[in-house]
Amino acid sequence: MTRSSRMHKADREPRKRCLREPSRLWNRRHWLVGALAAVGAGWHVACPSRTSASALEELRIGAIGVGNRGNDNLADVPIRETVALCDVDARYLEQARHFRPHARCYRDFREMLDRESLDAVIISGPDHMHASAALRALEKNLHVYCERPLARTIQQIRILETEAARRSVVTQMGNQHHAAPGYRMAASILKRGLLGTVHAIHAWTARPNWPQGIDRPREQPPVPDYLEWDLWLGPAPKRPYHPAYHPMRWRAWWDFGTGTLGDMAIHLLDPVMTGLDLAEPTRIVADVSGHHAETFPASSTVTFYVPRPGAPELPITWYDGGRQPPPDVTGTSRLPPHGVLVVAERGKMFIPELGQMPRFVPASLAAEFTALRHESSGASHMQNFLSACRGQEEPWSDFRYGGRLSRFCLLGNIALFCPGELRWSAAEAQFVEAPPANRRLDEPSRPGW
Repeated sequence: MTRSSRMHKADREPRKRCLREPSRLWNRRHWLVGALAAVGAGWHVACPSRTSASALEELRIGAIGVGNRGNDNLADVPIRETVALCDVDARYLEQARHFRPHARCYRDFREMLDRESLDAVIISGPDHMHASAALRALEKNLHVYCERPLARTIQQIRILETEAARRSVVTQMGNQHHAAPGYRMAASILKRGLLGTVHAIHAWTARPNWPQGIDRPREQPPVPDYLEWDLWLGPAPKRPYHPAYHPMRWRAWWDFGTGTLGDMAIHLLDPVMTGLDLAEPTRIVADVSGHHAETFPASSTVTFYVPRPGAPELPITWYDGGRQPPPDVTGTSRLPPHGVLVVAERGKMFIPELGQMPRFVPASLAAEFTALRHESSGASHMQNFLSACRGQEEPWSDFRYGGRLSRFCLLGNIALFCPGELRWSAAEAQFVEAPPANRRLDEPSRPGW
């Protein structure tokens, strides 16, 4: 397909200066109801195959959310292929536009997706925007890269998995350390059973490094002139602006973020999920520093009990907010800020953050596993996604896998708000005799989102 044949009306119009006015909201409730019905009935609708991206000279990519993590993602995207930028914060938008002056700019991602002729989108906004943006992009048969976690609620993940499976598009969740050499080595050791029976897993993080365990602010400062606050809220319930939410502090709030489990457990448990092919937990128990109506606790310990065929349940314990596994488990009182410890029959394996190489106790295991060291391919997670869009390779972390990993972590988030042991039925996709927990499996979106 030639570039001229793909030319959209927006390409023929004079380029307008940033920033565009947000478009009028429109209601997608009918689509979401239909999607949920489709999931419940298990039906599959055949969709026309999109033109192979490998036939294109270049991809046409739109970026939704271009500050912070979005800026990192754009660093691996060819400048000439980034044709549209969108952010509700004008500061981030102008920064991104400085290096991509040819790209058209938007404040509302719905307008960008309606106006632009794209091949793929990169979604890097706050967690509460993931499902809304990804669903709309999938509906338009676009390839989708979406930051972790895949969505903010269990039901949103379910819809995204189903919609992605219906379409001939490439998907990738942004757990960018998934193919790092250290993670691949750790996953390979677990997959081959080289440590013997795994008895327990402990994962921890020093985060949150943002305020958590707090109540909603009462002050109502004016909205900064650079921020489209209503667009920032998107599908979330309407509330006054406050800097307690934006920038970067949104992770603490149930309506917007997914706390430390959504931020860090996605990365730290990734090699464990891959290596052991974890099932969904049957029981979850959380111990927290205190309960607040709208924010995740300042610190917590969450234990997931994962069923295994022919073996006892595997306990996986998560620690955050300064909590760590005890010294009698780790063998030391000075642990690094983040990591995973696999306690197994033949010894222990420590998996550092950021995909670094695992370490072993006893140290003699390291020499035994030398042959399993994986060399870096040199390609980043984003570059893998772009190659997959061109039909050159498979994505490393598509929505099917990303959905599994995200769902595991988000089940733990629900336990943080529901004291006592929760029992989860994967077959029924709900908690057993726990109405408060089941009410957190999904929440309605504002009209138009």
